[in-house]
Amino acid sequence: MSATATKVKPDLVCNEKQSFRLIEKVILSSVAQIFRARGYFSSYPSEDIYESRSFGSQLLLDTFKKEAVSSHEEIKEVVELIKDAMDAVRKKYLNQLILSFYEKSPEEPIENYSFFFGYENDNLDMSVSFTEEETVSHRQSLNNTKQELQSTTVSVFQTLKNTLEKVMRQKKLKSGTKWTYTLKYYAHTPKDYQLSL
Repeated sequence: MSATATKVKPDLVCNEKQSFRLIEKVILSSVAQIFRARGYFSSYPSEDIYESRSFGSQLLLDTFKKEAVSSHEEIKEVVELIKDAMDAVRKKYLNQLILSFYEKSPEEPIENYSFFFGYENDNLDMSVSFTEEETVSHRQSLNNTKQELQSTTVSVFQTLKNTLEKVMRQKKLKSGTKWTYTLKYYAHTPKDYQLSL
C-alpha cells in the first residue's frame, strides 16, 4: 500500500487561523478514518482512497487522497461537508455535526458520530461522541499564545484518538449501508446561512 505523510507540528500553530485549520484537518482525517474503519468504501482498493497523515507524534490517521476527492463524488461530498462545517465553527454558528450511517432510512440510523461545538468568550469547546458511548470532551482555547495552542492541540489529538479507538473495534457495516449528516446551529445563526449548507 502506498502512503504519503503530511506532518502538522503543534509548534507551528501560533494563531487562531492556524488553530482552526489544524482542527479542520484533524476532523476531516478523523471522518475519513471512520469511513475506512467501518468499511464504507470497500468496493474500491484502500490504496486508491486513503493515505496516512501524521499530526506530529501524537496522532496518525488515514485521510482521503486528493485524487480520490476529485474522482469520487461521494468522497468530495464528505470533504465539502467538513469545510462547510468549519466555516460555521469559525463564525460561531455550528452547535453540532452528526455523521450517521443507516441501512433503511436516514431517520433510523444504526450509528451516529457527533461533534459538538460551544463558544464562550474566546474559547471553542469541542466534544465528540460515538453512538451511545460515553462522550469524550475537550476544551480548545482560541487565545493566540503559542504555548496554549500547543497544549490544546495535543488535547484535540487525544480526544479524537480515544473516540477512534472505540470505532476500530466495531464490526464492518453491511453492504448497501448509506451515510447522511445533520448540522445543528445556534439560535443566532442567520436563516439564509443555514439554508446555504
